[in-house]
Amino acid sequence: MRVCAVELLFMFFAIYLCYCTRAAPSNYREVRYISWAVYNETIVSAVFYVCRLICVTRYVARTLQHVLHYEADLRRSTKLANFLGVV
Repeated sequence: MRVCAVELLFMFFAIYLCYCTRAAPSNYREVRYISWAVYNETIVSAVFYVCRLICVTRYVARTLQHVLHYEADLRRSTKLANFLGVV
């Protein structure tokens, strides 16, 4: 669980950096797209860390396997959507 806590700390630090650079001048609005990617990743990570914590405390190995699969799939999907400019 320490890895989850460290990753969430890095995500919150990335949100802080996005907040600090929100007024940076750019011609293509890169700051906006990077911020959305960081926010999406943080929300997805937080939701699945809670799901993973619930599964681990109940010792449900099969459910934990499904949660990890859905987490990886949702992370890939949001990154692809951000890359293609859908979001």
